[in-house]
Amino acid sequence: MKRFRVRDHFPSDILAGATLGERHLQLLLDHLPAAGTGGAVLIDFEGVTGATGSYLKAFVVRLIASRQASLDPKGSETEGTNVFVANLHEDVATDLRGVLVDARLAC
Repeated sequence: MKRFRVRDHFPSDILAGATLGERHLQLLLDHLPAAGTGGAVLIDFEGVTGATGSYLKAFVVRLIASRQASLDPKGSETEGTNVFVANLHEDVATDLRGVLVDARLAC
C-alpha cells in the first residue's frame, strides 16, 4: 500500500484550492502503478484541520475516478486501485462526505 502524507507536501494545516489539489494528485499519481493494476493507496490527512471542497474535488475525487475499475475492449474487468483516507479531522471528514455525495461516489 502506498501512503501519501499530505502534510509532507504542504506545510499548512488548511488545504485550499483546486491548484493545490491538482498538484497533490500529480505527486501521488507519479508514484502509483498504472490504473487497472490493482493495489491500494492511503491518503493521510494527519495534522490537517481544514480542506476546501475545491481541493478535495481536485485531489480525492479525481484520484478515485482515475483509479476505478474499468472495462477493457474485450469486455473483461481490470482491477481498480482501492483508495483509503485516514486521520481526518471532523471538519475535513464532513467536507469530504459532501464532495463524494456530489460526485456520486459515496455509499
